[in-house]
Amino acid sequence: MPLKITQVKFPEVLLPPFRLANFLDYHGRMSESGYHRHDAYQVVLVLSGQMAFHRPDAVSLKLDPRDVIVIPPGLPHTWEIRSESICSTFAVLHDPLAPERYGQMADVLGGGAPGDWWKVNLAPETLDALMPALREVCGAAPLGTCGVLYAQLILFLAHVARARTAELAAERPGPVRDPIRRSLDHIEAHYHEPVSLDDLAAAAGLGVSRFSEVFRASFGCSPMRYLNELRLRRAEALLAFSDLDIKRIAGCVGYRSVHYFSRAFRRHAGQAPSAFRRRSAGS
Repeated sequence: MPLKITQVKFPEVLLPPFRLANFLDYHGRMSESGYHRHDAYQVVLVLSGQMAFHRPDAVSLKLDPRDVIVIPPGLPHTWEIRSESICSTFAVLHDPLAPERYGQMADVLGGGAPGDWWKVNLAPETLDALMPALREVCGAAPLGTCGVLYAQLILFLAHVARARTAELAAERPGPVRDPIRRSLDHIEAHYHEPVSLDDLAAAAGLGVSRFSEVFRASFGCSPMRYLNELRLRRAEALLAFSDLDIKRIAGCVGYRSVHYFSRAFRRHAGQAPSAFRRRSAGS
């Protein structure tokens, strides 16, 4: 029996950084037959019914109504619909957000353990305010609609980022929240300079061992990995949205050697900085 999926998709080309925005209704239980991955961030909101995402490492994430999952580029996954009736969703694909343009929201939406997914739950009043207008504008393309949809999508992502920030703050133990916040402030202020683990521990006011322990408990990765991922996400934004040469970009994000930067970027993005820039320019 063929899968029955109905779609409302915006018919025009979206303004960057967005690639796709659509509403999908899945009619009854179904699942994807194989794993796939995207070269952009995927954001999926469940409006009704129940959905689950699965990874090859046997990790799964269940989504109930008002849950939003953010899946980073390159992460293999598959989906499953667990509702007997209709499961309604709203999905967005977007390129990395430039911190210079989108501020803290860019770091929040691109944050978390590197290469991992995460989910949050949006308040009912948030969906009541956002979804009717989004559904209306996705289904039509009058003059000026592209700009209206861009603004609504940014507002949607802002609410996701706010929910994520509140969730992370609630999860962190009170006694370590301020030291970790100080270390994050130090990273934000000095990521373009040489930064060592000792520097971050000192900024937090903790010993190196204890700092590393509480940082990993908060973010699921080591402090230096967090720093390097932040630098490389900033590099992605500069490659996509600036005309700076690659050597200058390497220096702007804290790499003194352009060769080391290129190797680190290739491990991060799966392609050389120059190839990433060409793809961004063509998208």
